[in-house]
Amino acid sequence: MSTSLIPLFLSDLQASVPDISFVLFISGLVSTSLMIVSGLLSGALSPKLMITLSFVLIILGSFFLPLCSSWYQTIPWVALLISSMGVFLPPRMLIIAQLSNPQKRGATYGFMNISWPLGGIFGPLLGGIIADIFGWNLMFYLLTVTSLTCIPLTLLIRVRSPKEENEEVASPSAHHTNEVLLLNLLFYALSHFLLSTGRGILDPILPIYLQEKFNASKTEIGVFLSFGFGLSTLLIQIPSGLLGDKYGHKRAMIFFTSPISLLMIIWPWINDLFLLCLLFMCINGLWSGTWSPSITYIVKMTPLKKRNIAITIRQTSIRFGFTVGPIIAGWLWEYFSPDFTFYGSTLFFGISLILLFPLIDDRKHT
Repeated sequence: MSTSLIPLFLSDLQASVPDISFVLFISGLVSTSLMIVSGLLSGALSPKLMITLSFVLIILGSFFLPLCSSWYQTIPWVALLISSMGVFLPPRMLIIAQLSNPQKRGATYGFMNISWPLGGIFGPLLGGIIADIFGWNLMFYLLTVTSLTCIPLTLLIRVRSPKEENEEVASPSAHHTNEVLLLNLLFYALSHFLLSTGRGILDPILPIYLQEKFNASKTEIGVFLSFGFGLSTLLIQIPSGLLGDKYGHKRAMIFFTSPISLLMIIWPWINDLFLLCLLFMCINGLWSGTWSPSITYIVKMTPLKKRNIAITIRQTSIRFGFTVGPIIAGWLWEYFSPDFTFYGSTLFFGISLILLFPLIDDRKHT
């Protein structure tokens, strides 16, 4: 509801694009740090505990943000709000890996990922309407109440120990030395860092860009984000998981990443808001299409006892990309032009694709 609209909230507090980028950068650093801690503690402690903590962070951030009268006062509370996702993702990924059938894990992750786009459809739309009609305060307090209701639901999650002794023996990781697997993980993490940097460049500038170029209202921006992120992600999740299960998760990642740069480079030339929304749907759909193959690949290619560490490295590389992206966006926007931010995003998407090709083929030994 609030995360995608944070740049507009900061803009209303007289923050410039570099100011917004700075706030998101600091928030990203905090989120990355907490993500590492969450990933490591999820294996040692209960994953439910870490998920509960993520909702506590949302409650604190959304409760105190309306009390801020200047953009720099929002920094700790925006950091808590954004960090909640960093704390939430590692235990979520671990729970799904524990409970899913190894042969259908891609489809399972795809099915579970439907929750993101459902929230992505209604969240920005609802948040934009509320902010336009009633102001920011009501939107944040509604988020506080919603997060409070999630805590008892989290406590109902049942986590059981996985029965995967045979899976570890059959895993493609058993056919490679630790050095080869480590190098494979390095290419994988770098690719995901660059992919997330390319996507993270869009976050701080997209609402401002729509407002300045198309004079879009908060409601119109909410609709744009709801369709551009929510609907496109919803449509692609299950097909992307099934595609990875059938043809290989490395191949699926390459398939979805390949067209993004070609689509991204034409962004500045689109002067119609509806056509731009369609373009954003395509770009975001392809990007989110990598989610299920990506996590399934690294779970499959990692020995069982090191799986928690691999998931943490994956999530940290992604989170760090979303940390660096806003700073690059602010720099390109301020010192070049708004159009250059999209060309910069194109470059990062392209390099990310190149780094996927050296990865071990996950179907070679299965």
